[in-house]
Amino acid sequence: MTTTEAGLLLSCHRAGREPEGRVQKALRVAEGDAELGRRLTTQAEFDAQIVAVIHCLAPPENLRAKLGAQQEATGGAPPKLRSHLATPAILAALAGVLLFVGVIVFFIVESMSDFRGRESVEQMLVTTSRLSGGEFETIKTTTAQLADWLLLRGYEGYEAPPELAGVPVIGARVFTQEGKNIAQYLVDRHESVAWEFRASDFGVEAPTEGQIIEKNGWVAAVRPGGEQCSVIAFRGSKAEMRTFLAALPKP
Repeated sequence: MTTTEAGLLLSCHRAGREPEGRVQKALRVAEGDAELGRRLTTQAEFDAQIVAVIHCLAPPENLRAKLGAQQEATGGAPPKLRSHLATPAILAALAGVLLFVGVIVFFIVESMSDFRGRESVEQMLVTTSRLSGGEFETIKTTTAQLADWLLLRGYEGYEAPPELAGVPVIGARVFTQEGKNIAQYLVDRHESVAWEFRASDFGVEAPTEGQIIEKNGWVAAVRPGGEQCSVIAFRGSKAEMRTFLAALPKP
């Protein structure tokens, strides 16, 4: 089975259901393909959001009374609710509602993932994904003690992210993008790369709770911190980044 065929079949898989036949084969292909694996994770996260929205939907409080009144008017025995749901008209209506809710959730998720200056952050992430590691100067320090080293190399105003305070740093550098300085360093945790820049230099206005973005097989968490904006990234998915962030000590 090719990765293209597997990608099409993965859309038929839903978490919690036992896969069968070709869908099961597609899942095995996804286990050995990083891109398909990330796509499957994203699909599972989206499905979970849809289910959460559906669970928030509640029928009108007077629905049971209306059904009872209608039955009394026809003089028959009260039909079970399941029989109502099994009619083609009701099924079509429910399918339409689910589709509508899905589209709404999709646009909400997309709008939440966007912010001013995202293109600049994505470009930093693309640059990072192309690094070999030799671009960094080898150092032995911590994120909390990195300010003086960066100042000597032209980066002023460094603020260590509270969640990473005291974490070992094994390499660092200062580079420029759009003529502005960016401090970047290798964190000895989860094979991560972190960097910091002046938010106003790149017009970045990330939400106060931060944002997670993906690009070129990498995932990055954008953390606004006043004038300074910090980012930490590694190869992986949004789900892996959420797990990583949850394990960091709370500032």
